[in-house]
Amino acid sequence: MLQEFFEPVRKHLEEEMQELKKSVEYMSDCFDRQKENTEELITKIKLIAKENEELNQRVLQLENKLNWQEQREKEKNLILCGVPDQLNKNTNQITMDIARTVSVSIKEDDIESSYRVNKKDSAPILVKLRTIEKKKEMIIAAKKMRGIKVNDCGLEGTNRNIFFNDDLTLQTQMLFKKTRDLRKEKNYKSAYCIGGKIFLRKTDSDNPIRIHSENDLVQNC
Repeated sequence: MLQEFFEPVRKHLEEEMQELKKSVEYMSDCFDRQKENTEELITKIKLIAKENEELNQRVLQLENKLNWQEQREKEKNLILCGVPDQLNKNTNQITMDIARTVSVSIKEDDIESSYRVNKKDSAPILVKLRTIEKKKEMIIAAKKMRGIKVNDCGLEGTNRNIFFNDDLTLQTQMLFKKTRDLRKEKNYKSAYCIGGKIFLRKTDSDNPIRIHSENDLVQNC
């Protein structure tokens, strides 16, 4: 009688176990498929990330190349800062007066063009010289004199310092600013730009480090 009573119960339990087994196997299969899909997705993401990094590097190289070409086109240019407006002289005459003050002979024919970079009276003067040698002469001569002032050149206006700067592209200007900011933050010896090339010197005993891009700043911080 007991066997007859428990037999239906046993069969029911076996059926329940079979259903449970099937459910577990189904869930396991789903998990395996999900795992495979996830691994495949991760692989694709890594591949896309690698391709994106390679693309970014190519874009950066292209930007640097274009910037280098643009900077080369500016290598003969000189920017004169701190010169007040002169009512009776144009920018070519002002440039020749400043050159004469630092003992450099510059004639009208040596100047391709010159103009104020904006409409302000004391805006910097951009001078496009015909040869890079004349530009170098002026910069070297001004350094030897350790600076000149407005009145030293026979010019009118506030007797402030006149500075000689390279004509830099926007990208080079931004990189130069970041280099100067890093020098100040880390208390390095100096940061300077010569002929559109940026250098960072950590101490007096260290050789200057050429800064080509922001990556150089990260590596040398």
